Amino acid sequence: MVMQELESLEDASAFRFCGLVLDARRRLLLDGERPLPLSGRALDILRVLLEHPGELIDKQTLMARVWPGSVVEDINLRVHISALRRVLRPYSARDPILSARHRGYGFALAVERPGDEDLTPLAETPLPLTPLEGRETSLVELRRLLAQRRLVSVVGAGGVGKSLLVQHLLPTLAEDFPDGIQSLDLAALGHMMALVERLASDLGLASGSGLPALQDALATRRLLLVLDNAERLVEPAAWLVENLLQGCPQLRVLVASREALRVAGEAVLRLAPLPVANPPSRHLRDAMREPAFRLFVRRARARLPELQLRPADVQLVGEICRRSEGVPLALEILAEQVAALGLNGVLAQLDGGYYLSVAGRRTAPQRQRSLGAMLDWSLHSLSESEFGVLATLAEAGEHFSRQEALRLAAQRGLEEALFIPLLGQLVDKSLILVEGSGATLGYRLLAMLRLHLRQFRQQPPLQGLLLPGQRRDPDGAGEYPAQMGLIEEAAFQGDRRQG
Repeated sequence: MVMQELESLEDASAFRFCGLVLDARRRLLLDGERPLPLSGRALDILRVLLEHPGELIDKQTLMARVWPGSVVEDINLRVHISALRRVLRPYSARDPILSARHRGYGFALAVERPGDEDLTPLAETPLPLTPLEGRETSLVELRRLLAQRRLVSVVGAGGVGKSLLVQHLLPTLAEDFPDGIQSLDLAALGHMMALVERLASDLGLASGSGLPALQDALATRRLLLVLDNAERLVEPAAWLVENLLQGCPQLRVLVASREALRVAGEAVLRLAPLPVANPPSRHLRDAMREPAFRLFVRRARARLPELQLRPADVQLVGEICRRSEGVPLALEILAEQVAALGLNGVLAQLDGGYYLSVAGRRTAPQRQRSLGAMLDWSLHSLSESEFGVLATLAEAGEHFSRQEALRLAAQRGLEEALFIPLLGQLVDKSLILVEGSGATLGYRLLAMLRLHLRQFRQQPPLQGLLLPGQRRDPDGAGEYPAQMGLIEEAAFQGDRRQG
């Protein structure tokens, strides 16, 4: 008899057969702890067959369960049945799939239903070791955006704490995503196929699986995909995310990047440096209400628990926070130096301009072990023209208007039609910050970045830099076309210094 109506057994969380376990909570077929390479549709078909072992299930009934509300050809069902047979046959002496021509399919082997206590517990996202300071409002806003939109990007300059904000949000989302949270750090991936292959591997898909297999595996999953350091592969990430969202209606994506993906439906949460009091507060009680001050003091006391702040020290810390511009990574690295140098010694590093090379946390990623390394990473993706305009604007001071930027460009012989789009691209990449709006709109270049760029311009490869649209001296003075190709090399000298 062929079954034409099925009773849903959605409460069954697992099925065991031939030494394998289908974990329905995570939609994985496991050989021990190793996921076997099956697409999401194939797993759905297998689950329906396992719910009714030894019974034939009508094709139309099976397709209605696996592709609800869709018109599907028989060939789709046959393809996934073939995939099931290829994966399961090494574990059984006989064909595990029953079939009757033009009628339906069933499961031929004995099936057990283990209890939840016999399953590997669902992985929980651990709380980060690093506390979050001054981002309570941003955390609430990020959760609100993710509840309303399927793609949310946290965007900001290097070192402002984008990844840490996301890490503090994830432990609160476990119940919202029953199929789990899948995180990928794009910093270690070099090209688009590496991104696709890494995601496929993490989902238990076969090596070489492409976009269709990823869409199939995620088609019905309520899963959160987290992409960190997406600026490293922003174009491939944008392409992949847009295609996955189009094919996977329950998927949501959370991105941390120095620039937005700029794809349909993206919501952007911009993260600025922490606010800093100027002038600094004189009293410790008032100063500890400021997130940048509080972050610095708490990190310093983690290394030096006996640290006590006298009234004069409060102003010293306030000045360090002001000079660090509220950038959390800068505050953390400098706070680590208090035990060895004292507050005056830390301020002397800022005065001398050599704080960019101060080593931070030993176990941090290479790009975050010093402020110089972080800035090198920020400059990594710039074109030669973008880098040249940024180096030019480093001479404009910390704050400047559009008109002031244009005057500086004109002094360098740069055409406005070429300069303005490059300025916009640098804003998009969080290297130039926007302040105010309308008539008061202006720009800001962090002091640490201006210092870094000035050091680059003092190196021989960047002297006499020419940009597209720059007017050349008729006598040939200042013409160094061969040096254009050396800009990127100069930008990576900091990486080589880091070893």
